[in-house]
Amino acid sequence: MTEAELLSQFGYASSALWDVVQWLVSISFAVMIAAYLGSKRLTLPLISIIIIMYTFTWYFAGESLGRYVDIMDASVQELRFLLESGQLSLIGIAILERSEAGSLGGIFYFLTLFFTYGFIIYCYINVKNSGQKQTLK
Repeated sequence: MTEAELLSQFGYASSALWDVVQWLVSISFAVMIAAYLGSKRLTLPLISIIIIMYTFTWYFAGESLGRYVDIMDASVQELRFLLESGQLSLIGIAILERSEAGSLGGIFYFLTLFFTYGFIIYCYINVKNSGQKQTLK
């Protein structure tokens, strides 16, 4: 592949990855708002259903994220080959250096997932222990 094709492929995967991340964060906020506003009506079976559906959503979105990360990694490998052969432009070098800097994306992925779980459970326990009062402590 040429450098232009690799950069285009990398840009597409990066953009698609960001779209999925934004979608997952939106879902997390929606679930937390629903748990807070509906905390008076939360039952253990309902919480179980919410958590199972939320987990499946994250699992399938995680599969997509993994594919996009694989595409980006493969593009970076090809860009390295071009760099070693002296055929990489300054733009390609900048993309390559930036992509090798590392990311905390995986950590934030799981933190968002587990904080949302925790908030759902917290809303359930807080309402049950406070006599149907709907406030955060």
